[in-house]
Amino acid sequence: MYRKNCEKCHKPSFSSSEFGTWLCPECGNDLTAHPFFDPVTFEQIFIKKLPVSLTRESKSEVNKTN
Repeated sequence: MYRKNCEKCHKPSFSSSEFGTWLCPECGNDLTAHPFFDPVTFEQIFIKKLPVSLTRESKSEVNKTN
């Protein structure tokens, strides 16, 4: 379980997922880029981010020759 704190409404938000968009359930603020915290100890948790794979569109741009 993870916790993120909203700087807009100052409410905590909880989730069991470390992936995907994370919106504050109270005010809708985007918390995706905010740090993760342990909900019990309030210590920051450092999550390793996976590299973003190239989408079909960006692959075609990379492979495009002029």
